[in-house]
Amino acid sequence: MQQDRRGLDEMQRAYRDKVGNQCFILLAYLLMLNAGLYGFGVRWIEYPASVMAILMLSLWIYLLRIIAGNAYFPPASQRTKIRSVLTVVIAIAASIILVTVLANTGILPQAQGYSLGWDSAIFLLIMSAVALVISLAALGAKALANRQTGEEE
Repeated sequence: MQQDRRGLDEMQRAYRDKVGNQCFILLAYLLMLNAGLYGFGVRWIEYPASVMAILMLSLWIYLLRIIAGNAYFPPASQRTKIRSVLTVVIAIAASIILVTVLANTGILPQAQGYSLGWDSAIFLLIMSAVALVISLAALGAKALANRQTGEEE
């Protein structure tokens, strides 16, 4: 089997393509559903945040499916797969905990009814920042471990 520059074989690339196409179609359907519901007056989150939430949901589904399908890393890197899944789970949990704590302490305003209102931007910013910090910490820990063992990237 031929491998690309990242070390993925043909089956892994085909699986990534298949999952990517499915997630793109899912994204399109969810955005159309959101627009239709918005037209009928159903607002689960105000406009820009709802599109961002749908986009992030589709991206997370894509990422988790290709990691679970062994199509994210080259064939011989099972430990890296486990670390990545663990990093994703920690990022999601930390984001939820942080937003809950901030909302309960009064720093982050509570939502009125079903609409997050203007604070939805703060919510998305906090979730993105926490995920970025956790990803950078995992990358730093990996680089430190590689430096200590003398391995190359």
